[in-house]
Amino acid sequence: MKFLIGFLVLVCISTKTIYLAIKKKTDNKLTCILLGFAIVSSIAVVNYDKIKKLSLGGMELEFAELKK
Repeated sequence: MKFLIGFLVLVCISTKTIYLAIKKKTDNKLTCILLGFAIVSSIAVVNYDKIKKLSLGGMELEFAELKK
């Protein structure tokens, strides 16, 4: 199920980005940034259960766990 949701996130963001690039609403730099964001976000969705603690430059973000 998580693979399907990750794939849908990738397809939705990529489709909108390509549409905006074809209509000349964005330049090449923004298109590359948005496509990179689509890839990273879909990987994050798929691996969410493995990502428990995220640290960037001294800041730490810990996700809460839901217990059943």
